[in-house]
Amino acid sequence: MKNSFHFNSLFVIGWSAIQEKHSYQLNHFRSACVSFKVFVTTQTDYFQAQKNSFPNEFFLLHKNFVLRLLQVCSFFNSSERPTAIFLAPAGRFAVAYALLAKLYRMKIVAIEWGDLYEIHERDFITRFFYLRIMRRADVVWFKEPYMKELLLKNNCSKVFYIPNSVPLNSNWQAGNETKEFDFIWANRNITTRYPELFIKSLIDLSSDRRVTCLFIGLFKSEKEIDDWLFDIGYVRLDLERVGITFKPFGEIKDWILKSRFFVLLADHVFGNNSLLESMSAGLVPLVNRVDGIQGTVIPHISGFLTELNNEDLKANILEMLNLKDEEYQALSLKGRTLIETDFGIEKWQSEVDFMLKGLRNGA
Repeated sequence: MKNSFHFNSLFVIGWSAIQEKHSYQLNHFRSACVSFKVFVTTQTDYFQAQKNSFPNEFFLLHKNFVLRLLQVCSFFNSSERPTAIFLAPAGRFAVAYALLAKLYRMKIVAIEWGDLYEIHERDFITRFFYLRIMRRADVVWFKEPYMKELLLKNNCSKVFYIPNSVPLNSNWQAGNETKEFDFIWANRNITTRYPELFIKSLIDLSSDRRVTCLFIGLFKSEKEIDDWLFDIGYVRLDLERVGITFKPFGEIKDWILKSRFFVLLADHVFGNNSLLESMSAGLVPLVNRVDGIQGTVIPHISGFLTELNNEDLKANILEMLNLKDEEYQALSLKGRTLIETDFGIEKWQSEVDFMLKGLRNGA
């Protein structure tokens, strides 16, 4: 008989819980007899599919703030009152949920998504309440190892580290055969990810060698992509002629299998889901040198590291394109093995179980 933690976990602003890539998390709670309710603000196709399958687990929050609070209070007053609340402390209404949780004597798990690095750029009120929630939470669940020092510096003492996890891709083949794209970029467009820099490197190389690259997920719509390219001085058709393709936000798993290399440039990198998914599928990653990446991308063993400048990027791109089959296969296999040992589903499950037991026991 499976052990029950006797938890009803309410996910507030639960956008991560209704993404297909995080389905293993909810599946584990079900298998471990941890009942939960997911409350979200946005209705997506995946959310609707989940709600159709599990109508008593998924709920859409009212857009009106007062009605939303009444909805949450009604649930807290029901026989299904949760014993723990999972929330993103940077959310607009997070402080209201945290206050209600304290009022109803619930445990608070604050999930740190990297907001602490950028919280100083927000207004005073947001910063104040964000840090207040983090410091008063029963547990701060952080996913990047380099965040611990910053959390402790900000007096967030009850911290628990569990990184993201991905299942191994069953379609993996350790081959360097020609695919539709050499590189795939699968992340949102934010200033700290430098997509323009990578585009410039590809264009500079295009006169001597055709390098194909798919950018997926920079923006939600085709119009946003075109407008952004226009703003930075490019015409989409011109880029497509030299092998640079753009697609709006969507599931990346099929596109990963059509690519050989995964590129991620960012100020802060570690357990990025797209990076982990690509490595589990055997892609060889190209990531810039930054704190936190050491355990994931090991130079010339599980991937390639670059400086954030045009010349070093171009040198790494060419070296990757010139890999021999056996070299590519060795890198691909090492990256996949690392995902299995350090970011596997079973490891994530055991660490979450341990965290929940400690939370239940007041540790």
